[in-house]
Amino acid sequence: MPRMTVHIPDELMHKVRKQFPAVNWAAVVREEIVRKVTEIEKFEELKRKGVI
Repeated sequence: MPRMTVHIPDELMHKVRKQFPAVNWAAVVREEIVRKVTEIEKFEELKRKGVI
């Protein structure tokens, strides 16, 4: 599987490590990318059909 690097502010990184250490952030980001791609694809399909 290809890799992607995401940069976030230091303050945010410290916060997520301290307050939410059990969260699998890579999975969260992966799921959100899938959600956003699906959203864009639906939008593009509606544009193609002339609905919007």
